[in-house]
Amino acid sequence: MKYNKIIDPIVKGLLKFLDKDSGYTLNIHQDIRSENLAFQHISFDVEDNFKFPNNSMWITGRNLIDYDPKVIELILNPELQYIDVGAGIGEFIPRLVRTFDSRLIHKPIIIEPADYELMLDMLDYSKRFLNERALSDRVNELIDRINIILNSNKVTLINKSLENAVKEQELLGIADVIIDNAGASHYANDFKYIWDLEKKLLKPNGILLSEVVKSSGVYYPNSS
Repeated sequence: MKYNKIIDPIVKGLLKFLDKDSGYTLNIHQDIRSENLAFQHISFDVEDNFKFPNNSMWITGRNLIDYDPKVIELILNPELQYIDVGAGIGEFIPRLVRTFDSRLIHKPIIIEPADYELMLDMLDYSKRFLNERALSDRVNELIDRINIILNSNKVTLINKSLENAVKEQELLGIADVIIDNAGASHYANDFKYIWDLEKKLLKPNGILLSEVVKSSGVYYPNSS
């Protein structure tokens, strides 16, 4: 078997596929009618690969409707430079590409250290075990998003951490809009430090859209 298939003994209907070498686990909740949000039906856990404080990273494929309201309300403009930090398999950049395609003046940029090639392969492998049409359709949607992300004619993928990405001089001061939706700032002990790094990528009049939820409250870059 290519990946270890595990039926979770505690969570009913939870199917897992583990890649031991990388520490990636694909989680699929087989009851598509459950109360989970759409992005929670299919997700990846990554064990300590990126040295986050929680010793793991959760990679999801949020639909745009599940983003922060300020992101949902954005009026997309094909003339602007967009950067998504910690994009995972979220819909924002794929939606941007699908909407404007060749009309985009600047290729959108994703800064994300995750292994997209591996996630693509694991998703494709999982399809043979799925019986629900809705789940198969969801897997195919995530596969399509990854294919867009990996298409260097459509998207510039900076496949490294934000801290390493900001060392590339050509990225500094180029972004009109930066999205960090439960991305790098979510996993940082000091989310304000992450915001400071992200602001280095912004043009003087650029905007950073991010939200960090802590036990002490909800924080935004312009009000923290």
